[in-house]
Amino acid sequence: MSEQESTTLNAMEADKARPLHKAICTILDERTHTGWTTTGHTGTDVQIFASGPASDRFSGHLDNIDIAKIVFELLAEKK
Repeated sequence: MSEQESTTLNAMEADKARPLHKAICTILDERTHTGWTTTGHTGTDVQIFASGPASDRFSGHLDNIDIAKIVFELLAEKK
């Protein structure tokens, strides 16, 4: 964890879960170069877009579980 990330998390008060959750999500989004347009869920299919290395692995119809598996595989390869 970077010093800036640690400082951000340490600045959050333990009894305020929402700001802590938001801070953690921001760190994850920055590290994985991802982002979300909503904070809710939908029961309908949604489009996914990818660019750069391994973007071809995100084409066609993907189950959300498969998307997570691909992301974790790519993160493991990066180590």
